Amino acid sequence: MYSYICKATKDVKSFKYINIGPSWAWSAFATMHQHKKLFNYADVWNIPYYDLSMPAKNNETLIKELKNFLEKNPNNKPVIWFWPGLSSTRWAEIHDKDDWKERYRNFTVRDLKIIDNIGNKILIIGAHSDADTLILKTKNDFTNITFHNLSIQKFIAKYCNSTNLDFYFDFECAWHAINASKNPSKSLVNAVYEGTQIWQSWQEKSMFVGMAHPTEKAVSLYALNNIDYIKTWLKCHVDIE
Repeated sequence: MYSYICKATKDVKSFKYINIGPSWAWSAFATMHQHKKLFNYADVWNIPYYDLSMPAKNNETLIKELKNFLEKNPNNKPVIWFWPGLSSTRWAEIHDKDDWKERYRNFTVRDLKIIDNIGNKILIIGAHSDADTLILKTKNDFTNITFHNLSIQKFIAKYCNSTNLDFYFDFECAWHAINASKNPSKSLVNAVYEGTQIWQSWQEKSMFVGMAHPTEKAVSLYALNNIDYIKTWLKCHVDIE
């Protein structure tokens, strides 16, 4: 049903931008346990890109990958960064805290400051977790970062006419931390329950598969609905013709 040509290239001279993020950036999903890439948002946008996306990766790992790539291949090409959830280590630190959301925010700000200092122009797209919801008052404090104003989860929620939460995040990662805890935060438990119920409703609309992956339908719809925004942003920083 969906046929998109992979636009990823290993030619470090011909790519127009860098695509980076977790599994959400890597591929649409047809099954819960998928090991082969189908297509991603970048393929739908049909602009040559260098792919640094990797399943099951968090910002700590992705920051290292981007820095290593730029050290070996110095360039000022723009970057589209699909925002991941927290690492299991970070969830272990905050899952039992009443102020878990503020601590989540602190992790987000810490990562954004490091990313901003890399130097390349970067577009942040909320994916496995919303990137900008917790930092609305300070989102303009960054020099090299632009935040897309519509996260993937908010787009899916609107499409499915489901409850629109203020903050979508990596509910299943939080669930694992909660499940292993003797005294998890009650507010986090409630947030995770509400979020996973919403995710389940997205499965019924063929927009989600398993727990935490957008389908081919969801990826195609989001990419096509945002293609003009993406091209306009890229044109500000690189010749894409």
